[in-house]
Amino acid sequence: LNIGVIGFVAQLVIVYTFAVITKHGYVWLTGTALYFLTFHELYFTSNFWRYIFQNFSFISVLATYGALAFQFLFVISIFSKNTRFKYVVLFCVISFHFLTIFVNGVFYFAAVAIICDLIFISTKDWKKAKKFIKQKILNKFSKKTKA
Repeated sequence: LNIGVIGFVAQLVIVYTFAVITKHGYVWLTGTALYFLTFHELYFTSNFWRYIFQNFSFISVLATYGALAFQFLFVISIFSKNTRFKYVVLFCVISFHFLTIFVNGVFYFAAVAIICDLIFISTKDWKKAKKFIKQKILNKFSKKTKA
């Protein structure tokens, strides 16, 4: 582990920690932050999602609290020795960032966040994923094209 990686991880811990800490206002605590965000054209480019969040309040509340939970749990998972917990939270955080692309239309922010989050996947697990893709997916695909 080099000092650059440690610095990068420390920066992500700080960013995610302050993302949760600074969301202590009324709209975050009552679960209405995403509801109010739908009234800003800059942050909600999709009329479909705007309609969903404005007319189904439980979805807005779940999404607001979910965003807080995932950001909070992500910081905890970084220090956790439980690999399954870490990868479940990482999957949720990456999924959350993918959703921000489709719901909020903030592609570059979400793409950078996803790339930063991927640093928490170990080299061993990247190799396992590569092997899985090669054996299970590519081999099946190449067999179908030969037939």
